[in-house]
Amino acid sequence: MGVPLIVAGPEIPRGASCHTPTSHVDIHPFIMECVGETDPEVHAGHPGVSLFALLDGEGPDRAVFAEYHGMGSRSGAFMVRHGKYKYVHYVDYPPQLFDLEQDPEELHDRAADPDCADVRRECEGRLLELCDPQAVDAQAKRRQRELLERNGGRAAALARGDLGFTPPPVRVQID
Repeated sequence: MGVPLIVAGPEIPRGASCHTPTSHVDIHPFIMECVGETDPEVHAGHPGVSLFALLDGEGPDRAVFAEYHGMGSRSGAFMVRHGKYKYVHYVDYPPQLFDLEQDPEELHDRAADPDCADVRRECEGRLLELCDPQAVDAQAKRRQRELLERNGGRAAALARGDLGFTPPPVRVQID
């Protein structure tokens, strides 16, 4: 979760930088602001913060979130980045906690460190405000099973092999 976000344009101050974590959901309000869209209905239900607002100093205490549900993974993985910490929650496995300033390579898991107990609780609380990891993981696994069966089952998927890319979605006509 360390992908840099680089933007340029007429309204972006040249050479400006911001170290506030961002997420893909921040792109929506940024693009809407760039094209002059101000209708609140367009923004309703979208959790992002415009990159302009982040450049102006909004959200320094914000947490960003990501989740992963790879087909065949035993557990969903949920990540919260808050300040200098990265908390990773796995369903049915112990969590991980990394101090990204002291350990940018994420080599030293601090989740069991008593000195980090408050940070771990804070990050876990932020995750639970966003979702129920067990419920989301169960939903993802149900959907994966449905897709696997719809496409011929496990044997057919294994016979197909690794595509080396994400296949484009199949268009479905809705009557």
